[in-house]
Parts: sequence; C-alpha cells; structure tokens
Amino acid sequence: MKRTMKVFCFGNPDMVEDSIALELADELNESKDLEGFEFVKCRGPDFLLNLSDEELEDIIILDAVKGLKKIEVIEDLNKFKRTKTTTMHDFDLGTVLKLMKKTGQLKDVKIIGIPQEQDKKEAVKTIIRLLKKS
Repeated sequence: MKRTMKVFCFGNPDMVEDSIALELADELNESKDLEGFEFVKCRGPDFLLNLSDEELEDIIILDAVKGLKKIEVIEDLNKFKRTKTTTMHDFDLGTVLKLMKKTGQLKDVKIIGIPQEQDKKEAVKTIIRLLKKS
C-alpha cells in the first residue's frame, strides 16, 4: 500500500498576506488529481517539533513567502532571511527549520513557496503540477 504524503500548510488565518496556504489546503485535499497527498493545516512552526522521525524524513511544506514573484520550490534553507530572535515568540518557520536541520532532526525539506498575492486558482494548478513531479 502506498504511503500518504503529508504536505504541511503553514500560515496565519488572521493575516490576509499569510493565509493563502491554509486557504488552499481544503481545496487541495478535495482535488482528485492529488491522490496520495494529505494537506495538514499548521498554525505555527512548533507543530513540526511533535512529528515522528518517519514524518520528518521527506517533508513538504506549503507557505506564503514574502517577495516571491511566482510559486517556486525551495530546498536550500539558507535562502531564508535570518531573523533576529529574542524570545520564543520570534521563532518563525525558517528559523525552526534551520535549527531542526542543524540538530539532525530534519533531513530533506521542500518548501513550496507561494507569493502573498498569488491567484488561488492558478496556485492550485501549479501546486498540483509540482507535487505530481515530486
């Protein structure tokens, strides 16, 4: 039996510019073109800390990325701008992923970055195409 691949969708539903991945999760879960994929809504990066080693093996993340012009797959975590962290509230997804990678908790990660103002219908088509290729 083929394993279901989870795609972790991050965002903040209270911020329009950061909610697109969460908004697309339901639509992508209903897509008949993506059998074998499950889109899981995540509100914060601490969600990743509770995953098993098996779930962290080949991780795919869907998230809005400020400054992108088009949807793209990001595999190099160094492309994320370093953020200044003073308290635990300052830890964003990029920071948590870098820490997990450095400590060996995370092996390979693919982030499907979505521009904040991306058209949703076009995003669904592009995401389906990218996931079918992977």
